[in-house]
This record gives sequence, structure tokens and C-alpha cells, in this order.
Amino acid sequence: MKSYFLTPTGTTARALAVAAFVLVGAAACARADEASHRAAAEKLLQATGVADQVKLAYANLRTSMLENFEKSGAPAEARPIFEKYVDDVMKLLAGALSWENTKDDYVTVFAAAFTEDEINQLLEFYATPLGQKTLKLLPDLYKKGAEIGQQRYRKIKPQLDELTRKMMADVQAISKAKAQTPKQ
Repeated sequence: MKSYFLTPTGTTARALAVAAFVLVGAAACARADEASHRAAAEKLLQATGVADQVKLAYANLRTSMLENFEKSGAPAEARPIFEKYVDDVMKLLAGALSWENTKDDYVTVFAAAFTEDEINQLLEFYATPLGQKTLKLLPDLYKKGAEIGQQRYRKIKPQLDELTRKMMADVQAISKAKAQTPKQ
């Protein structure tokens, strides 16, 4: 019986072998390019101090939580319970949010956001005096921006509270009406 499948011979076989070689080589280059891209992204994270910012945010979280306890008006006798809670939360977060455990995620995000060439351009920029100034000032500028947002929010909070109250009243009215409607 004659086979209807083509069996490559001669030129066709060589062409397929070359194509396979090219594809395997391209895949290896893509892996090398990806590794190079991720390495560049990691350098950018180091240059921009993201690791330090993550560690600082984690360290500030405990202080913030304890300050919130002070503002809560809870009795002083509850402080040891709250401190144990904070300790337990911080232990849980230490594993989940530590730089060591999140670095690969940050590298992935930065590598997806920027091409390797763009990362290299950013690295060159951050090595300049203006780049260094930018890195030094950005955290404070972001903080000031957040403060502006908080100030604006405080100004409209009474209006937001009123809108929320009205929405909740409307939802409760619908729920009450639905509960009073006889089922068929």
C-alpha cells in the first residue's frame, strides 16, 4: 500500500533540518533575551531603590498599625491584645510581602512595562545627576501628591457620606419592599 504521508528526502529533509535548527536556536535566543531583559529589569529595580521602598513600607506598616490603635479610642487594656495581633499580622506579611518573595513579581512587572532597550535608557538616565536628583525627590513628591489627594478627600467627605447614606437607604427600601412582596 502506498503511503500518503510525505517522507522527506534530499533537499526537503535538509530544509526541514535547517528549519528545526533555526527554531531551536531562536527559542534559545528568546530565552537568553528574556534572561537579559529580566536582569536589566532587576538592575532598574535596584537603581530606583524599589527594594528599599518595599522594605521601608513593610517597616512603616507596624508603626502605622500601632498609631491607628492609639487613634481608635480603644481602652489601654486592649493594647497587649492589639500588639499581639500586629505581631501576628507582621509575621504573616513578612513571608508574603518580603522583598525576597516579591522581587520576581516586580521584575516581571517592570520587564512587561519596558523593553530591555528602554530599561537600559532609564538606567543611563538614573546614573546622571538629574536622574539621581529625580530618584531622591520622587518619594517626597509622591507623598505630597498623596497629601493633596487626602486634603481634597477630607473636603468632600461629608458629601460622600451623604451620598452613601442615601444609597444605603435606597437599597434598604428595595430590600424591605422585596421582603414584603408575597411569593408566588
